[in-house]
Amino acid sequence: AMGRWHEMDSKIIVNSKLNKSLKKAVLWHEVVHVVLEGIGESELSKNEDFVDKLAKTLNQCAKLKIKKVKRK
Repeated sequence: AMGRWHEMDSKIIVNSKLNKSLKKAVLWHEVVHVVLEGIGESELSKNEDFVDKLAKTLNQCAKLKIKKVKRK
C-alpha cells in the first residue's frame, strides 16, 4: 500500500519510499477518504475511482498560485 488512513489513531501514513510528488498525491487520496468518512459518505469513500479523481483535482488546486490584488 502507498498510503493508509488509521481512523483509530487519527493518522495518515504515506510510504516514505515514494518520491515527493507521489507522496503528495497519496496524501490527498487519503485526505479525501477522511473527509468523506467524516461527512458520513462511507459508500462514496469506497469508490476508489471517485476518490482518485477528487484527490487529483485537490492536488492540482493546492498548486495554484494566489495573486493578491491591491484595492484602491
